[in-house]
Amino acid sequence: MRFLFLFVFISLLIAHEGEKEHHEEEIILTKEQMELLGIRLMKVEKKPASKIMEFPATVEEYPKTAYKVYSPIEGIVRKVYKFEGDYVRKDEPLLEVFSPYITELITRLERTKGELIVAEKVFKEYEKLYRQKLIRYREYLDAKTRYESLKGTYEALLGELRSFGKIKGRNLLITSPGEGYVVSQKVFVGSGVGIDKLLYEVHNHERVWVYAWVSPEELKEVRSSKRFEVLVEGERIVCSPDYVGHEVDEKTRKVKVRCTARNEDHKLLPGMFVKVKVYTGKDYGIIVPKSAVKEIEGKHVVFLFKEGKFIPKEVVILKNLGKELLIEGIHEGEVIAVEGTNFLKTKITGIEEGGHAH
Repeated sequence: MRFLFLFVFISLLIAHEGEKEHHEEEIILTKEQMELLGIRLMKVEKKPASKIMEFPATVEEYPKTAYKVYSPIEGIVRKVYKFEGDYVRKDEPLLEVFSPYITELITRLERTKGELIVAEKVFKEYEKLYRQKLIRYREYLDAKTRYESLKGTYEALLGELRSFGKIKGRNLLITSPGEGYVVSQKVFVGSGVGIDKLLYEVHNHERVWVYAWVSPEELKEVRSSKRFEVLVEGERIVCSPDYVGHEVDEKTRKVKVRCTARNEDHKLLPGMFVKVKVYTGKDYGIIVPKSAVKEIEGKHVVFLFKEGKFIPKEVVILKNLGKELLIEGIHEGEVIAVEGTNFLKTKITGIEEGGHAH
């Protein structure tokens, strides 16, 4: 009732003030009247004429930058370097593990290395003596065989030790396989570890996967689109489409469509519910909100604003873009009303939107 009273009051006021100042199809309003009626103006410009489709979506980990850390051997944690929430670089130490097997392996390696050094000296000396024909071939061959055998054993032990990772003293140093934040820490000093026990989870969220759920009927338009945007916290983050599912989900009757988003500000978190906007089409022209265009006597019109006057101007709708329309009939740079247009239509036709005579 309050709005109706305001509407009638302003209409009578405008009629009284403007009856000698406007032609039949011109409407003159003051700035204050426009504010009271909720009339908003927009300068027209050309832009890509894409149909905008919006879908519910979820954020998930980007598997190429999500890491799970296990120990390659059984042992006891002797020192912890990184804790939950810490940032870690690739190959940076996470913890030290004491393992009896590693200790035994290092002991065997050191003993073999000492024997190898002696065997190498003997072999080189015997090789020299044999060339001088001072010893028999059998003695030279025995020295060579022992040296090569010890060398093979040493290299095998060294290779096995290196296969476990970095060594610090006699402890195994477990390092991060990638860069990111420690999001989960499962062990502390004194904890037992093994090949089946998860130690850490390290995630780098500079990229994430976003899955939108699309109906089969809309899939064709979405599949041909090259521009996706993720809506989060009032911002739009560009998302590159890279995968369309091959089956319809039994529960939702939707098809999942994936895009990859750069997440430098870490606003997208795995598990988050978001919305994805998909832009389709390749046209370019004058785009206006649907609320700007009204039908009067079978024609589509917008209300141009010039020199304080609203003037209805016929336009042609070229394409329905959802919440917007691609039109022709007005030029870039002109100013039109995009809100409060119901009142302007009523002033021209004398009939309210609901069909009541005014």
